[in-house]
Amino acid sequence: MATPVEREELITQYGAQIEIENLEEHYRQRLDPAKDMGGYHTYSETWSELYQASFDTLARLDTIGYSLEGRPIFALKISGNVDVDEDEPEVFINGLTHAREAITVEIVLHFIWYLLDNYAEPQIGALIDSTEIWLVPIVNPDGWVYNEQTNPDGGGMWRKNRRDNGDGSFGVDLNRNWGFLWGLDDIGSSPDPWSNTYRGTAPFSEPENQVLRDFINTHDFPVIVNYHSKGRKYLKPWGFNCNLYNPDDRIFYSMLDTLLGYNGYDTTQSIYIVNGGACDWQYGEQFEKKKTICYAPEVGPQEWGFWPPASEIDSLCEENLQANLFFVREAQRLRNRPTRLLTTEFTHFDTAVDNCSDSFSIETEFWNVSLTASFDVQVGYFDSMATGAWFFVDTFTIRIDPLEPFPALMHFSPNEVEGLPDGEYPHAGYVRFVISSLDSLPQVDTLLFPVNVTIQVTGADINPSFTAEPTSVPPSTPVQFTNMSSAFDSCLWDFGDGQTSAEVNPQHPYDSVGVYSVKLVCYSNCYLDSVTYVDYIVVYCCQARGNVDGEGGVNVADLTYLVDYIFFGGDTPPCPEEGNVDASGGLNVADLTYLVDYMFFSGPAPPPCQ
Repeated sequence: MATPVEREELITQYGAQIEIENLEEHYRQRLDPAKDMGGYHTYSETWSELYQASFDTLARLDTIGYSLEGRPIFALKISGNVDVDEDEPEVFINGLTHAREAITVEIVLHFIWYLLDNYAEPQIGALIDSTEIWLVPIVNPDGWVYNEQTNPDGGGMWRKNRRDNGDGSFGVDLNRNWGFLWGLDDIGSSPDPWSNTYRGTAPFSEPENQVLRDFINTHDFPVIVNYHSKGRKYLKPWGFNCNLYNPDDRIFYSMLDTLLGYNGYDTTQSIYIVNGGACDWQYGEQFEKKKTICYAPEVGPQEWGFWPPASEIDSLCEENLQANLFFVREAQRLRNRPTRLLTTEFTHFDTAVDNCSDSFSIETEFWNVSLTASFDVQVGYFDSMATGAWFFVDTFTIRIDPLEPFPALMHFSPNEVEGLPDGEYPHAGYVRFVISSLDSLPQVDTLLFPVNVTIQVTGADINPSFTAEPTSVPPSTPVQFTNMSSAFDSCLWDFGDGQTSAEVNPQHPYDSVGVYSVKLVCYSNCYLDSVTYVDYIVVYCCQARGNVDGEGGVNVADLTYLVDYIFFGGDTPPCPEEGNVDASGGLNVADLTYLVDYMFFSGPAPPPCQ
């Protein structure tokens, strides 16, 4: 929600209109006043539901860890032989990562009771007997309880957990705190503790996410579903770059085609950026565990917001029931999901550079761990550092044999950074390794690795500036430029006419009439700074009115030239302004008359050029 100051800025700067004065009150009015939290389950009521469910022989209630404030995070396991860890596919469905997304608790609880109440149905019984189904209705218990305390009738808008950030702000966004490409940029997450998308001080800094990470790593989940609201949409990896292909998109989109038929949710890719998100880690982290096909359903229409009307709770649960059953079935199908073609011990890289000449390389080995025969692959490296401060491209083709290592050497080349004061600047990014088989049975794999580069910026006292003499000249007259900057190693001039120079104090003639802006860029160590003087150089053609033929002076030749131009279609004067003898604009008989009067009848001299 906007602060009063932010609200005024939105109104005055962008012409925003306030449609709902008090969003929490707006939500509360749509809920059931006779029930706690307006008809949504409180934390204690959720525990009671899980405890009651655990008496069923198909269910077991576990505490998988504790929140920041010490509240248990409960998980219910449903399976045919629930107390035994059987060799069966597993699926994990969870809700309430964000504490104000109330409907997600209800969807998980509804699915629990649907499974237990319908075990006698052959299809449901078969799913339960052949799958280990894990369900966590509340990932963020502290945030949920806080909403209970501030808004006991429902409608609370707290989103994050309840971390005391030490500056008066509270909370870390649990869906920006996972370890895969955490803090890649300040678009997909925020470094500001007051922001609703604050990512925390480090990946997995929050105990709630540590609990889920460790829980996932001790299981083998082919499918994970992280429920959110709102928007009637399915989100999938990659969240950090919505336009980036992932090697299992064929699986993702095939499943989305089926899901579309169940509830009509939008299955196009995300329209906003998330880094440090749960889905990206669950799919992208493939060293601690196998890859997981994961989705983040955004439940409910946009206009219902985070607290749908109490009268719509059941319909939204029913709307996602068949999708949940489908996720369980897919966990069985994807148990033997595609594994990567390659593996390596390289998981991340951290380095620091001190100056602009510091390139560096990363060397590692890959192994072909596929079960196929030898095949040719093209290995491409693509760096997408969000800051744009580093880049490299290096590709090669090689034949790799099963279980045989092959080397990979990645070359990083530095670029300049602009406008930064002295200091150390960490740049988080990632390296993408694309493995494309060239044989008749194409296979594709992609690995992503975090790369963190710290750039030491010095030379911030360049203070670029310059002078020019003269600044108003006729064509082809050299202008002397003098670099007045404080300290620099090299520089580059852009004269505004398409010409440049790397000289410190260049001379430059302008060939064409016009007004030119001049830019000076100065380089010093891992730093550059620049200054542009707008409309700085004026190049004019008019030296003396009446010099129609451009030969210098005013004489009969100029009169003849002007007569030929006006009456007989002769050439345009080289400098039309010098042919504009009376300075009234245009070339016409008045200019001819003025020139005759001046030359033969002692009339006034042509006005000077301005």
